[in-house]
Amino acid sequence: MGAAESKDGNDFVDGSLFSAEEQAIIKELHGKISATEDLFKGHLKLLGNKLADNLLKYLSSNASGKAKGVLFTYRQFHTFLSQIYHGNSTDKAIALKGLCSQSKDISPEDLFQTVFQLVTAYRELTRSLPKWSNWSLDQETDQHRKAFTFGILQELFTKGSSKKGPVPEAKVPDGVSYTESDIEDLFPKSPLFIQVCDTVLRTLFPINTDESLQIERLCSSLTVPLTTVPKQTILDPCAMTFLNFNLPKDLQTEWRLVFSNNVYGDSFTQLVSHILNKGPSLLIIKDKTGHVFGGYASEKWQLNSKFFGTADSFLFTLAPQYGIYTTTSYNSNYMYLNQGQQTLPNGLGMGGQFDYFGLWIDQSFNYGHSKAQPRCTTYASPQLSGTVEFEVVALEVWEVGPEPKADSDDEEDCGQDKKKSILDGNAEARAMLSLIGKERVSEGYRDEDDDMEISEDMKRKMNTIPSLI
Repeated sequence: MGAAESKDGNDFVDGSLFSAEEQAIIKELHGKISATEDLFKGHLKLLGNKLADNLLKYLSSNASGKAKGVLFTYRQFHTFLSQIYHGNSTDKAIALKGLCSQSKDISPEDLFQTVFQLVTAYRELTRSLPKWSNWSLDQETDQHRKAFTFGILQELFTKGSSKKGPVPEAKVPDGVSYTESDIEDLFPKSPLFIQVCDTVLRTLFPINTDESLQIERLCSSLTVPLTTVPKQTILDPCAMTFLNFNLPKDLQTEWRLVFSNNVYGDSFTQLVSHILNKGPSLLIIKDKTGHVFGGYASEKWQLNSKFFGTADSFLFTLAPQYGIYTTTSYNSNYMYLNQGQQTLPNGLGMGGQFDYFGLWIDQSFNYGHSKAQPRCTTYASPQLSGTVEFEVVALEVWEVGPEPKADSDDEEDCGQDKKKSILDGNAEARAMLSLIGKERVSEGYRDEDDDMEISEDMKRKMNTIPSLI
């Protein structure tokens, strides 16, 4: 892109996608960093010496003629920034390959180290933003950033690997190499990859001089929820960023911790009481083997004798490596929650089928299973836990998105005085009717203009339904 012949000795580029003002800023930046290697590497200290060397070689290799008095020409620099700001997946893949290596192919180790350095720079650039004020960033380690990097490269690094068994340790593959086409194919599969690359490179090479606009752009591109974070949590900032980025956009702004066994104890009853009717949520579990995994529930949890939820739900892993497992079209067994029944499973589940869930927490709370051989039919997920039957060490549930309005608020907003059945206010009666297969035949057929009153005798009889069952 931007490869038209230049005028006036590389001062301007014909057909540029940058405005005249932006080109003037690019030219000024080029003058500051292209004179010596020390100036260039000093400007790119966030990327480290190796990536700075690779980028310098890449910029110099694109020369149509020998650069005089500079390491690379304005036109070469303009072409690189065009790839960053206005390029398609092919352009971005070419630029990223230039950061990785000048060889024909890219080794997995070179690709991993390049992306890891970009992730480290990304975290350094964004950690001081106000959105992170509630998070304990000092607890973040290189290992967290490496897990984040493997999460970005997962689709590429696990290509062709076995789908059976538990989630393996993340590792750089052996005996393979990658091309620009491989990187290009990865971009649409890993939008977080694009965000990290764009955030880092556009911050290092800005095309405007307004610092407040740069900070505003950084804030708007960073998916960090406004939330109060407990002192003890399963999550680290990298894991939170990864999960939040995979949520629907309208749910990324707020998180609320509604349950933690560190606070409420190892009690399934407490878990149920704190998650019922709360809205979309993230369930996060750490088992005794150190595996961290869970699921995103797209609808509010409710006691139900049947599976419910929508195809927007997904399962995930955070340790030993990141992974997102979305729904298949095989079945609609997305969510399940039941308690106190004699003939049905009692516990919380996602995916699979009764007694063979992709993710299951038993009503005992301390135990669960992840039966997915070779894959969960609902989410195409592998065995999430370290062992098929696992022991719970820590469990958290975070409600995500704006706090849902109460039913009474919804009715007020609608401006309607809806007529209610006596069962509307009796959740136990509704659940029991559902359990024995009795439908509320009048549901959906209420006449809003009908002022029929229910006698006190009728109310008394209706309220005896649970005990009669």
